[in-house]
Amino acid sequence: MRLLSKGTSCCNGWLELSQLLQQAKQGDRAARADLVRIAYEDLRRLARGQMSRQRPDHSLTSTELVHEVSARLLEKGQVPSDSRGEFMAYAATAMRRVLIDHARAKNSQSGAVASRSCG
Repeated sequence: MRLLSKGTSCCNGWLELSQLLQQAKQGDRAARADLVRIAYEDLRRLARGQMSRQRPDHSLTSTELVHEVSARLLEKGQVPSDSRGEFMAYAATAMRRVLIDHARAKNSQSGAVASRSCG
């Protein structure tokens, strides 16, 4: 459900994103999927920024981070805001939560391995 043509300027793209946010808030599943697709490059840039602050050997990639956040957004069916800025802020927070969850899972696995080897 593309509202504007593929060659739209960034400002028109943001307008399209705002329209999709409104439709998604009204429960339109196709709009939620389009929302992720339209915002994908912005989400990738955001993820690269998040990953640049992680250790170099991190097991998640920026693409995996975007996909996890996208899946959470589509799964919950809850659209966080009416504006592009608020949507991106929500995405940034969701990315930090994914990274925290990933670190906790990794730490709990390494703790379990350490306790088995000591016991």
